[in-house]
Amino acid sequence: MWLIIVSKIDVFKELIRSCICYEREGVANVGAVAKVLNTTPYHVRKQVNILIEEGYLVKGIRKCVWYESNYSYKPCPPVKGYRLTRKAETTELYLIVKKEEEEAFSKSFGWM
Repeated sequence: MWLIIVSKIDVFKELIRSCICYEREGVANVGAVAKVLNTTPYHVRKQVNILIEEGYLVKGIRKCVWYESNYSYKPCPPVKGYRLTRKAETTELYLIVKKEEEEAFSKSFGWM
């Protein structure tokens, strides 16, 4: 299996996509991003550390709740990851990725 060494921009784009998703509550997990980019969490974490130093990411925790069919819930463990900062949300890349995701969502549900 070939692993791809990813750039900071590739990791940032995928982190933006993950954080935009409402089901993830704005927290992106390194392992999930690595799987999408077909690389190891080590390579993603190296780029994430650079993005943290530049002020684009902060650590975050997503609290999960799993709802059963009888309206009771059983909490699952929290997911640790990274959130975007205000600085990241003002970048041109964020606006481009957000527009792409909104268009794909609208197209898939026929809202265009």
